[in-house]
Amino acid sequence: MLWQELGRRTAEAAVPAPPEEVAAAARLVRGYSAMLLYTASCTRDTYHRVIRPSMALHHPAFSGAWARDYGPVRALLRGRLPAAWDGRAGALLEECALNEAVHDGIAARLVPEAPSLLQSAASNGRPLPRNIRAVLFDTYFLTLRAPCSSVEVAAQLLRRVKVVREDLAANGLYPAATSSRAEKTDGLCTPRVEEIERAVPQLLASIARDSVRCFPSDFSAPAPASSLSPTRAFEHPLEGSGSHGV
Repeated sequence: MLWQELGRRTAEAAVPAPPEEVAAAARLVRGYSAMLLYTASCTRDTYHRVIRPSMALHHPAFSGAWARDYGPVRALLRGRLPAAWDGRAGALLEECALNEAVHDGIAARLVPEAPSLLQSAASNGRPLPRNIRAVLFDTYFLTLRAPCSSVEVAAQLLRRVKVVREDLAANGLYPAATSSRAEKTDGLCTPRVEEIERAVPQLLASIARDSVRCFPSDFSAPAPASSLSPTRAFEHPLEGSGSHGV
């Protein structure tokens, strides 16, 4: 969802670029860095015993780059900005560089002596067509796609922000009973990365405010999650159980 919103803002970038628009894009990139840290806060043992094998069984070359929402933001995350933002986005470029450092630091923590699945399978035949890769990515994460209004997308984002904040309030980013914090590499111990770790709930709250701010004050609230049709993104019944790090 953060990629979708970042891609939308990038595609709609206009001249002159409002400063707040670029600032909102920078918050989305930092939010993505925060979600990388959150979803990679499991122990190294859990990653190699449970998560990596499950991805490899789904496909030997499974990669986050297969997500259909990643394509529209790939260039931006690598520092290639829309022309409308040239000269106005120093902070955004810094966030993109920090995001890359976070990604590299997580790889070094979870897979210190092995290549990614995609790198391991690079020489095994022809690559899959892009649309097949996108379908495999969605099926792994139990995601169903259908046309949704921007209000519905915002409602899904707000629900996820709520459960992540509740999880962090109950367990912290690195639960005390696990080895996750002790396994951090030097790349994840820099002041800027640790600043993100401390501020995950606040970052998510500011992104949620940005999302809601896009709508007029009189828009109709979306229906409760229980009454949404099954064409929305899959909602796991245990979402928010606080088990992300154990």
